[in-house]
Amino acid sequence: MINKAGIIITLIMAQCLPAFNACFAGEDGGRPGAFLSFGASARSLGMGKTFTGVADDSSAVYWNPAGLTQLTRQELGAMYAALYEQTNYSFASYGRPLEQYGSIGIAVASLSSSDFKLRDEFNYEKGVAGVYETAVIVSYAKRLLSMNESGRSISAGVSLKAVNQNINSVSATGYGTDVGAFINAGAPGGVLSPLSAGISLQNVIAPVLKLQEKAEKYPFTVRAGLGYRLFNDSFLMAMDVSKSEGGNEKYHFGAEYTCRTALTIRAGLDETEFTSGAGFAWRDYRLDYAFAYHNAWHGHDNLGTSHRFGISLQF
Repeated sequence: MINKAGIIITLIMAQCLPAFNACFAGEDGGRPGAFLSFGASARSLGMGKTFTGVADDSSAVYWNPAGLTQLTRQELGAMYAALYEQTNYSFASYGRPLEQYGSIGIAVASLSSSDFKLRDEFNYEKGVAGVYETAVIVSYAKRLLSMNESGRSISAGVSLKAVNQNINSVSATGYGTDVGAFINAGAPGGVLSPLSAGISLQNVIAPVLKLQEKAEKYPFTVRAGLGYRLFNDSFLMAMDVSKSEGGNEKYHFGAEYTCRTALTIRAGLDETEFTSGAGFAWRDYRLDYAFAYHNAWHGHDNLGTSHRFGISLQF
């Protein structure tokens, strides 16, 4: 007997795949959990997704939970990006330091792609459908070693996450765990004093989702990054490298420069896009914007441009 629900889901995914490949160019398109490879915060996206070794705001929940120990105040952040083929991505995060007890954070990432024509196995139209993916991440971080005289510190963090995929009301939920470490080199006056480094192991416990008969497991992913600050911390250079199980290494490069404490300009580059952006700080607020041009090098499709908008508040 023909499984009508399975056929409908397959047809929807066939229509959605171009949109998902547009959002996650290259090998990520169509893989389980691909929507979590998009990134988080307009600031980090303006820097070419180089944030594992920086992770100094509430988006560390996504990039590297150990970086939450850098927060000195509570922070709330949000980002929205209009992508391709009626696809939208949003991210929101909250981080809070708990003094000697460490730091906590929570984030929600959501991707929606809607208004795809729904057809049955005989190719008759049956309305419209959409694909919705959501992740909720809860993190805890603790500074393991701190040398107050030198500023050097080592932190560790862990994240628990729940992910949900919904295709035309057929839904599945899975649970997973990420871990991370963050190092601040400290040592004022030394060559390494402006250096920070981080590593994030994603899907150490991998979410498994089963919509119909086949279960899909999120791939184990390693991200490592460096940050280096110059000119009294006004100029930041960063680099990330990531590798997912069954995939190739991906390299990311980025930088930001803060002018007169209020205005920040950014730029970044990876194998699929060139990015730039700007941020404006006023009192406890910061507005961020990132622009991405998706080029065709390495055989990826030339997808044009996209825009990302973000806001954050410290209190």
